[in-house]
Amino acid sequence: MVLLKTLAVVIGLLAIAFAGLGIRIWIKGKFPDTEVETNPAMQKMGIKCAKQEEWEAHCEQTGTDFGSCSSCCSTCGSH
Repeated sequence: MVLLKTLAVVIGLLAIAFAGLGIRIWIKGKFPDTEVETNPAMQKMGIKCAKQEEWEAHCEQTGTDFGSCSSCCSTCGSH
C-alpha cells in the first residue's frame, strides 16, 4: 500500500513538472533556444560551439592563426 501511495505521489509530481514546462513553452510561443550560434546569452558568457573550440585548440597547438585556418565552424558564423 505504501508503494502505491509513493508511486502516486511521484506520478503526480512528474505530471505537474511536465505541465509546467509545457505551459512555459506555450506562453513563450517557442522552445528555449539552446544553439550557441543563435543564443545571445550564451555568446555573452563566452560559450562557443565544440567545433570552434577544437579548431582554436588545433591552431594554437600548431602555431597557426585561427583566422587563417583552412576549415572553420561555419554554423557559428565566427569565421
